[in-house]
Order: sequence, then structure tokens, then C-alpha cells
Amino acid sequence: MTAAGAYEEFSTFGEAADAVLHMMQELLRLDLWLVTRVHDEEWIVLHSFGSGAFQAGDVLPLKATICNELLQGHGPNIAPDISQILAYSRAPITRMHAVGTYAGAPLVVNGGVYGVLCGMSAAPGEETITRQTPHLITAARTLSTILSKQLHSEALVRRVERAENEALVDEMTGLYNRRGWEQLLAHEEARGRRYGHKHAVFFMDIDGLKTTNDEQGHDAGDAMIVRTADAIRNVTREHDVAARLGGDEFAVLAIETDGGEAAALADRLAAGFRAAGVSVSIGYARAEASLDLAGVTRKADAAMYRRKGERTAS
Repeated sequence: MTAAGAYEEFSTFGEAADAVLHMMQELLRLDLWLVTRVHDEEWIVLHSFGSGAFQAGDVLPLKATICNELLQGHGPNIAPDISQILAYSRAPITRMHAVGTYAGAPLVVNGGVYGVLCGMSAAPGEETITRQTPHLITAARTLSTILSKQLHSEALVRRVERAENEALVDEMTGLYNRRGWEQLLAHEEARGRRYGHKHAVFFMDIDGLKTTNDEQGHDAGDAMIVRTADAIRNVTREHDVAARLGGDEFAVLAIETDGGEAAALADRLAAGFRAAGVSVSIGYARAEASLDLAGVTRKADAAMYRRKGERTAS
């Protein structure tokens, strides 16, 4: 790298996070440093540096972590000996992994906690490391600033991806077609891995479309398809991905959605279909720790077919 290159801006949040983790290890000399995401009561490791129990992709319940106690205001940013901090020493994580020293500061984006920059060592450290508290907080604020700007840029990129493109749009409904669905699903899966986003996938199938086509004609069937698409459009958000996969099959990718929000969307979809006068079987699933949307789509599809079987049987 040239002298000028050493001073260039980071091209991604991941590069900035890795550099900050290296810097904090030099300053505090802890065993392991992490950049984590806090989302839907989970603690998700996005980046790691050093040796220890955790690496990128690991997920724990937030309530099990010392970071949760920090966010609740139950302890200091740097605890050289966590046995001296009651809340830290009682965190469930300490029963699974040896933690003697802890350091952490929240990453705040748009006024809310996005995650935590944290470090830990198995053995207690020297009291003098508390002098690094201002540097730790500054590092966390710097990452927060970079992350905020990158998330804003990602939102702009998402809008460009969603811009009108006839090759990705279903002509009858105006929703994305299967090609658009697969392309945007891949983009969102990549974002999920970078930022720890959790998504939900919905699969839907119109009940009785073939019967309607046979008994009332294809114009009546097409009208059912359009009413179904309109109902989906009316209850999903601008940044969600709503698609007609073909025939009577529809899908929605609900971006950055927790469990409660996914259940609420399922209820809104069901109510929308009733109001539109169409019977639709719905199945959904949420991304697990792997953030593997391909696996989640299979679960959602299976859930939809189970629901369709139940409706047929009844």
C-alpha cells in the first residue's frame, strides 16, 4: 500500500470494523474483540478478532450476555475484574465461558442500539485498562457513524435495485416475477450477512384458482390473481419484496422483521385476502442464525403447503 493509500477511507463497514478490532486489541490487549448486532433479543457476532469462544456468525440470546447488562446500565464500559461487578459476574454467558475481563460500548444508529463493540479475556486484567474507556467509546461512536452512513447508502442501492425493470416485473400484477424474486433475495441475503439483519419469508397460494378458471373462465381467475396481488401490496412495506412466482403462487420477503412483526404481517395478509374476497393459504418462516434465506424459503413453502392441506381437509 502506498503512503497515500494508507489514509484512504474504508470502502465497507466490514473493513472499518476489522481495523477497529485490531486497534482495540493493541490498546487493551484482551483475548477477543467482537462487533456484534443486537436484534430481536439476539446477540449476533458480525466480526471477530483474536482467540476465544466466539466468531462471526455465532448467535446467543441477548439476555445471556454481559453486553445486555452493559446496555441496561448495570456496569461500566470496562471491567478489569468482572467478579467485582455483580450483574456482569451473574450473566449466564459466564457459566459457559471463562470471562475475567470485559469491555464494551454500544453502537448507536438513528438513536437506537444497533449492536455492541466488545472485548473479553478469560483472566482478570489490570485496573489501569479503565484509562482506555474514552478510546473505546470513541471507537464505538466512529463505527456507529460509518455504519449509519453505509446503511443509508444500502437503502439507496436497494431503491436502485427495485427501480422499474420490465425484466423483473410480472406483467399482470406489477409485483416482481420469479426472476426478480430470486435476484432480490440474493441481494438481501448478502446484506443480512454483512449487517446481521433478520428477515421473514412468506409463501402464499390461491385456493381454488383452477376451479374458478374451469367454472367461470380465465377472466375471473385473472381477477382473483390481481385482487390477491393488490391485497399483498396494500399490507407490505416499500422495502419488502413482493412477488408472483407464477400461476397462483406468491411470495413476500419481509426485510428486517422480528418474530412479532412477522406474525402481525401474517394477520394483515389474512385480513387483506378476506377483504379482497379471495381464499389464500399462507405459510412463513424467519431466518435462523445462519441467515440462509434459501433454507428459510423451503420452510415457508412447506408451512404454506401444510396450511393448504389443512384447509382442504376442513
